[in-house]
Amino acid sequence: MKYLMAIVLLLSAMGANANECYMKFVDDGNHDSRSFQINDIDLNNDFDEDAMSFSKEAIVQVAKSIGCKAHDLGLANKNAMGESCVEMIPGKPFSKVCYVESDVGYFMVSKDMLDHVNIIYNRWD
Repeated sequence: MKYLMAIVLLLSAMGANANECYMKFVDDGNHDSRSFQINDIDLNNDFDEDAMSFSKEAIVQVAKSIGCKAHDLGLANKNAMGESCVEMIPGKPFSKVCYVESDVGYFMVSKDMLDHVNIIYNRWD
């Protein structure tokens, strides 16, 4: 019984953390969508080599910058999350955009021709 209670408390705390993270992304209900820009030099992955890993790393960095923890996003749950990277104009690598779903909403990530990463956050309706 003690173990069951501990599991229930842990799961409820995890849900609360994800909800708190969601509220940070929507700025306590003031925004449905938000845009963020970070410098790609701060990331370990390379967009040209592995755009999806790069995108997830960028999303985690943005989440941390607003006070969330990486696990609050739920990005590790590959079965439940949609993700895709595609060149919007085939043959133009600079037109690549990645779509990533998370527990707190969905993101679109692109890289400009210099050293910036653009992250668009949208809440789930």
